[in-house]
Amino acid sequence: KELSKNIVVANVSSNIGRSILDAIFLVDGRILLLTEDPSFLWLWEGTSTTLPIAFGTHTGSYSGCIGGILNLGDNYAISWNKKSVKVWDVFSRVKISEPNTYQAKGALEISDNRILLWNEKTLILIDKNGELISLARTAHSTNDEVVYAEELPNKSIVSYNDYDYIMLWDGISETTFMIDEQWDDIIIFPDGRLLGIDQNDGELKIIDSVNFNIIKVLEGHTDSVIGAMILKDGRILSWSKDNTLRLWSNTGEAIAILKGHTAAVNGANVINDNCILSWSDDGTLKTWNSVAFVCIDTLSIDFVNLPPLGAILHAEYLSNHDRILSFYYNYDSGIGLAGLWDVN
Repeated sequence: KELSKNIVVANVSSNIGRSILDAIFLVDGRILLLTEDPSFLWLWEGTSTTLPIAFGTHTGSYSGCIGGILNLGDNYAISWNKKSVKVWDVFSRVKISEPNTYQAKGALEISDNRILLWNEKTLILIDKNGELISLARTAHSTNDEVVYAEELPNKSIVSYNDYDYIMLWDGISETTFMIDEQWDDIIIFPDGRLLGIDQNDGELKIIDSVNFNIIKVLEGHTDSVIGAMILKDGRILSWSKDNTLRLWSNTGEAIAILKGHTAAVNGANVINDNCILSWSDDGTLKTWNSVAFVCIDTLSIDFVNLPPLGAILHAEYLSNHDRILSFYYNYDSGIGLAGLWDVN
């Protein structure tokens, strides 16, 4: 994270002979690893001269395993794969508990010291000791698996499946409630409302998170909506294949259209309170004044001896150094490049 720190490169995977599924830092600086086939836990000092020490395993030995680990603090960690879930005292390298025979594809620490687990058809809440709080079978159809879940501000749980349907769970009942809409993405407002993005119809919808009624349909984009975000001041920023970005009020009223890109806008982010960064298939980055609604600057490269750089697939504002890192890909030549910009 800091330029003054040394970087340690060690081929840990070859030393332990297994693929690494996940790795996390512990509070004491050591690194906890989870490997596959079979799933072992390893403690590593993080130096090129030390080897990881194996201290725990999961049930089942098979390749292609999905698994992960989550740091619970106070020397505790939880690990999971598609066969079992376990809570560990990492300092003593002993298993604290194994919550029944639950399986998991993912886990997340949420409010009230609870751990949210999910697998193909089930949402599970446990405490940090591994004791079951509640679980629910999702209403997703037979062929649809839960791919992710998260907590809403009102402490309800929302889960997503393979086909962009979402379910709501109160964390208590044994069943979930399906929202009768199909979304490509869901963004959560600080007050708990949801912003649903349907890339096919070019619309965004503000949804009540209590009964999931549609409060407002944000109409205006003339092609697929690629993404959206909630700005710090509560306004909504969206970007689309129609080459524009749009600003909306917190309640969904149209404020402004930001025009200037000549191809699909692939993403956007915030540089500061009044400045928005966008990037596009046209190979340019643009900065916008989000108050005056005008383009401040266009960042582009024209190399004489290189083919066009192509689409900008992603960009990041590096606030510590006041720079922008952008990633280009030319679909015709197959060339990918990274560009580093001084914001000034």
